[in-house]
Amino acid sequence: MTAVAFLFGVMDGMKVAGFDHYLPAAIEYLPLNAQNLAWLIPSSIVLIIAIIIDKVRK
Repeated sequence: MTAVAFLFGVMDGMKVAGFDHYLPAAIEYLPLNAQNLAWLIPSSIVLIIAIIIDKVRK
């Protein structure tokens, strides 16, 4: 989960620093992108998947 948040954090940082022309156009369509919270939903999905995997393995 931390890696997913880091990846999206780097992309948000690039956008704020003015390097947004290097980012894929698909990032603009992510929910909460305008608020620089594009990392929130993918990180939440990874968290839910990790919880499910943990419960299944026990």
